[in-house]
Amino acid sequence: MTKNPHKITPSHLQLNVKQAVKEWLSAGEGRSQNSLAKASGNRFSNSTISQLLNDIVHISDSKLMSIARAVGFSLQEELHWEVAGDNFSKIGAIVRDAVQHTKPYWIEGASSTGKSYSLTKLVEENEGVDGAMQLSYIELQNGMSNAQICLELLAPFYTKRKMKDLPKQAGKLRAILAEKLLEHRDGLIIDQMEFGMSLGKLKFLHGLWDMVKQGVAVIFSGANTLQVLVKKRAKPFYNQLFTRFEEGFRVIGAIDGNYVRNVCYLQGVTDESAVNWFIYNCRHFRTLNTRMKKAMDFVGNSSKLKDTSELTAKHLNNINKAALESATKLEIYE
Repeated sequence: MTKNPHKITPSHLQLNVKQAVKEWLSAGEGRSQNSLAKASGNRFSNSTISQLLNDIVHISDSKLMSIARAVGFSLQEELHWEVAGDNFSKIGAIVRDAVQHTKPYWIEGASSTGKSYSLTKLVEENEGVDGAMQLSYIELQNGMSNAQICLELLAPFYTKRKMKDLPKQAGKLRAILAEKLLEHRDGLIIDQMEFGMSLGKLKFLHGLWDMVKQGVAVIFSGANTLQVLVKKRAKPFYNQLFTRFEEGFRVIGAIDGNYVRNVCYLQGVTDESAVNWFIYNCRHFRTLNTRMKKAMDFVGNSSKLKDTSELTAKHLNNINKAALESATKLEIYE
């Protein structure tokens, strides 16, 4: 196995593997660092386990992967995280700045660049933590009414019984929501804004922002929304909205080849043709996650391939033939 020249920042992944090792060691009698090393076929040493448990960060990707497999730790969720990691850091910085200065941001990025994943992860990490950002989050859906948006955001503040007593009118619900947000929240994240770009929906959400802007940071996030605002900028309301957010637009890009190469390495994909196939055909992490899982399933069910190191571009083309044939050039890069 060739050593991977592109190192993954180990903080999140390594800490989770460390926790998995600690759980493995405490799960039964006779388990030790030595027995773990032997169980792996000596792919790593007792000293490597000690480095991991003592948070030494210079552990090679191959050893980290071997340790994870030895204790039965699934890398699938970590694959998802590592690919999103860079965008998570960027989005986290945006949200923290918005909350600190109570100012609006509009996060723009193509589908599958990790916006929703990062935002929901950020909300989860801060929820219920003393002194942390208190955030409300909603993911818009196609056809969702203004009243439904308010009710979903109000749900954490009321019991189911009390929810039934709330008014039905969207305007009244918005006023109640604004009051609750100002009292209990530092930030409001409205995601999937591609489903909120109609004039009526935008005006309603803009009105909510106006009602809370003195005390609550509002962050909009969506795919291909900026081009809608630019295209409709000749219309007074869209022009006003574009102008108010102009300094707060942040574009989140696709993953780069280094991320893809790192993920391939973590999954044991070392054939250069296969690695290059993933780099070319998986520009966003949802596509990478889906196609990598499909590849892992293929290897697991194959009688000809002993492990993922034998996976080649030819195999991947056959596995994904239907998807690639039906995809446009744009979809391939998604």
